[in-house]
Amino acid sequence: HQPSVKTLFLKYQIEILTALAIVLFCAIREPSSPNDKMIGSDGKGYYAYLPAIFIHHDLSFDFVESYERAYYGATDDFFDFRIITETGTVNKYFPGVAILWLPFFLLAHLFSLLFGFSADGYSMPYQIAIGLAAIFYLWVGLKFLRKILVHLGFNGWHQFLIIWIVFFGTNLYYYTIEEPSFTHVYSFALINIFSLTVIRLSSKYQAIGLYILSVCLAMIIITRPVNGMIIFAVPFLAGSFKKLVGLVQNTFGDKKNLIGALVAGSVTLFVIPGLWYLQSGKFLVYTYGDEKFNILYSYFTDIMFSYHNGWFIYTPIALVSFVGFYPMFKKSPWKASMLFFFLITVIYVLGCWSVWWYGEAFGMRPMIEFYFVLAILLGTGLQYLNKKKIILSLFFMILLLLTTLNLFQMWQFKHGVLPAKNLSSETYWGNFLATTPKARVFIDKDKSKLIQTFFTDMESDPGWLNYESKTDEKSFSGSYASKIDSATIYSIGFREDISGLLEDKQYQVVVSAITYSINKNPSAQLVVDFLDQSEKSLDYNTMYLGEFLLKNTWTHIEFATDIPSKMMDDCILAVYFWNPATGEKFYVDDFRIEVWEVLE
Repeated sequence: HQPSVKTLFLKYQIEILTALAIVLFCAIREPSSPNDKMIGSDGKGYYAYLPAIFIHHDLSFDFVESYERAYYGATDDFFDFRIITETGTVNKYFPGVAILWLPFFLLAHLFSLLFGFSADGYSMPYQIAIGLAAIFYLWVGLKFLRKILVHLGFNGWHQFLIIWIVFFGTNLYYYTIEEPSFTHVYSFALINIFSLTVIRLSSKYQAIGLYILSVCLAMIIITRPVNGMIIFAVPFLAGSFKKLVGLVQNTFGDKKNLIGALVAGSVTLFVIPGLWYLQSGKFLVYTYGDEKFNILYSYFTDIMFSYHNGWFIYTPIALVSFVGFYPMFKKSPWKASMLFFFLITVIYVLGCWSVWWYGEAFGMRPMIEFYFVLAILLGTGLQYLNKKKIILSLFFMILLLLTTLNLFQMWQFKHGVLPAKNLSSETYWGNFLATTPKARVFIDKDKSKLIQTFFTDMESDPGWLNYESKTDEKSFSGSYASKIDSATIYSIGFREDISGLLEDKQYQVVVSAITYSINKNPSAQLVVDFLDQSEKSLDYNTMYLGEFLLKNTWTHIEFATDIPSKMMDDCILAVYFWNPATGEKFYVDDFRIEVWEVLE
């Protein structure tokens, strides 16, 4: 009897999803580009232990400048993970992921030696190896997640729906394919291993499980220390108060293996102080500078609802999954209460970090590792709605819609349509479902004061430069606009001494206009230039407009830049558009320049 296609598909769904992830990785990523390396941002710090130990033999990381110039096109300004202490240079980041990467690193190193690539730790084979490592640990994480779902009694199709939604409907996809050197997919795998081990030990005690738990917990901590709070999930994972008591009794009753497991975990944990000692001569070093935990205060609601990376805003399926709490509570108040307590604890603790939005991230990235919670809640909700066909169909459509929204927003984030910085309700809704980046500036009017406005709608001469560039060929408002073409490459331009407006404070210049291009991706630029009284340019700022403009469409653009502090007493401000390209036409209307004081 041959198994059906359906049976094979459900059996090998994780492998099918993993194969699809590899195809997406190969199709989307360009590791040959300096701007699309697999090892990037924080990942440079996590990864640096490997070339430092196995290639350069240098835990001071003096090789950083060489690889930054060779592979990332950096000058002297680049992301640096090195922390200078009184006794030595220390890596800011923890080494857990480096341990998980080790087999992939060694294979890439061997490949480089055999096939003539630079065996320096950063050439193409190493970059690809890290990308594939993320997909491998995705496979591990999903395999263990499926085992958790099987143990909890979810059927095959529910498992399929949950697993594929967890990948495509959340930022797990982004931090596997787009940012494979961040810790999250690796922590996701480790936490799922830990969780399944607790479930199994609670049902049937085996000594080997203690060793797995201890080493796995240690790896979780040395990868991302805050994730050690997974221990608070043990009461939920045990399944009932009776099973929790039995787990505790079995664990502490097996003193020999408990001591052995604690030793194994302690040896793993010692990797951190051991490396610190080798780098600085000290076993304890704080490497995060001004970034701190304050356990007495949490940005609790911001973690969930802020437009600045809030979990429910950028992963709305997480909020929808909470429907599972209702049937879970009806079936087992213990499990529902313990899961709710764990989730609240996670959100509270993550909000205690001073940089609670966790940088220029897509969504609330530190929640990724705990997506077994989301999966269980989704499964419980699906199970409850299984016999309510109409409601189930509606629930399924909501999940499909939100998964599509998640994928689209990831695309927006990658292509700069959804900005990585200054996220707010205005930037979110201003770019909602947009496919083209918008040149917008969002001034915090509670922290800024408008000092002066300069404006022309081109209808009369404002005393600016090059008013003869006006034309009645096109206009957005009124009858005239400023025209740039091969004959006149500069628009009407503003140039004025604004020193009299300025004191010894912080200021911004915000420029806006309505623009029109007859060409796709024009070469037009907006220039904001600060000059001294001798007309010498001291701070020249250019905004390239091509990516923001739609062909044959009036487009609003905005740009902001700080006024240099050194120019408070001597500042001529020049603002204009120009286009040096021949054969292009570009129009400017409703040209506005604002000077804002940034309040303390």
